[in-house]
Amino acid sequence: MSDDSIDDDEKKEEIVDKTIDVQTENLIRDALKSFVKEKLKDRKTDDELEAMVSTCSEFMKCFIIIGYDFEGNAIKPVFYAKNDLDADALGQYIQKFLVSSLQY
Repeated sequence: MSDDSIDDDEKKEEIVDKTIDVQTENLIRDALKSFVKEKLKDRKTDDELEAMVSTCSEFMKCFIIIGYDFEGNAIKPVFYAKNDLDADALGQYIQKFLVSSLQY
């Protein structure tokens, strides 16, 4: 073996010998589990939202969905319009609706 390969082996051993403590490992593991659970929840929510938008778009040309889920959390508003003309019309309609609602 050459001296270079011995030096490389020693460097590898140094890296392997530097282990993290159990508390840190558990903290990292818990953080990763939490992150994965949130991503799965978001993906499920995104799939459900996409299905809802698809269904609504069969019956409406353009629409806005706002509200709360069953757990009381505000949902991210959904704004659906196929083109700029529909988006402008929807924007005008929501403005008119809000102004008329404030008058009561």
